[in-house]
Amino acid sequence: MLDNYLPSLTGAELKILLVIIRQTNGWVNRSNTGRKQRDRISHRQFICKTGLCSRIISQTLQKLTEKGLICVSNGDRELLHSSAARKGNPHLFFSLRLSHFSTSTTVKSVDSPPQKGAMYKTNYTKLNKTKLRERFNEVKSVSEVIANMAMLKKTLDTEDCVMDS
Repeated sequence: MLDNYLPSLTGAELKILLVIIRQTNGWVNRSNTGRKQRDRISHRQFICKTGLCSRIISQTLQKLTEKGLICVSNGDRELLHSSAARKGNPHLFFSLRLSHFSTSTTVKSVDSPPQKGAMYKTNYTKLNKTKLRERFNEVKSVSEVIANMAMLKKTLDTEDCVMDS
């Protein structure tokens, strides 16, 4: 699981890993509406997206491959385990090792209802702001604007008192 590796990942490894996650799972595959399993990412893209130099990117890709967090393959889906195998290959495809990225957490159902106070305050504030906007949009003269501003100030002062209690 990724959580086990996270404390030991360097900044460069995390940056590269995030780019790969973004370029694969961050995109929907149009042909089957699922997420991309792999993507062709050039060395130049890694440089632009991470701000790392070419040498660090090559070393980091090798480390992530050795840790088993990513897979690097060519266009024929042949795995390229070493930097020597990747060198000079213009079409490198990167993917995540999904076994490390599975989630084992479960969501517990909550039987108790949410607190009424917090819910009431949010709805009360939204409702009043909406009413005030409607009133403000209906104003036609300067005297009405001044009257609405006074009403707005009074309402906001009242809201502050309600929220403080």
